[in-house]
Amino acid sequence: MEAGRVVFPELEKAALEGSREASGRAIDILRTQFARGDNDPKQAAQAALERLAKSNNAGAAQKANDVLNPPKPVELRTGRGFSPD
Repeated sequence: MEAGRVVFPELEKAALEGSREASGRAIDILRTQFARGDNDPKQAAQAALERLAKSNNAGAAQKANDVLNPPKPVELRTGRGFSPD
């Protein structure tokens, strides 16, 4: 992660072609760079995640899409007679 955007092409490659673990770790690093707020790495991470989201690798595409568009939290609804305890 400390290497910054220089390694983003290799992270994209790992996300697309690596094992499930390597893919997940690569996307996690891009997620962290995207969330950091430093303008240049954030934009580069966003671009990498957008490319991954459009890829033919369904797993990587879904993970990247979830980073770019996080799922909304599910609201718990309590009904009559239901207690969350």
